[in-house]
Amino acid sequence: MKVRDLNNLFGLDMNDVQLNKTLTSVSHWVRTLRKTKEFEAAEEKDKKALEKLALLKLATLKNQGETMKAKITEDGKELYLDFFKLGYYGKQGI
Repeated sequence: MKVRDLNNLFGLDMNDVQLNKTLTSVSHWVRTLRKTKEFEAAEEKDKKALEKLALLKLATLKNQGETMKAKITEDGKELYLDFFKLGYYGKQGI
């Protein structure tokens, strides 16, 4: 998946401000998952964000009772590289 694909997917339903917030959130989670081999989430807001990434096929999830474990997929790695190539992380100060 490429950043352009996300723009096309979300851009139809969102204004520019919402789109930028969504891209910032996705880039944060893709980077976090790429840095860790397996991310463990216990907070509900983190679980919901990871579930959205799984719907986009950017992460795989395992529910383990109170916690959820997530790993980045190949599509997620590709998206991370595209964010990086576009200089997105430097622009956002991430």
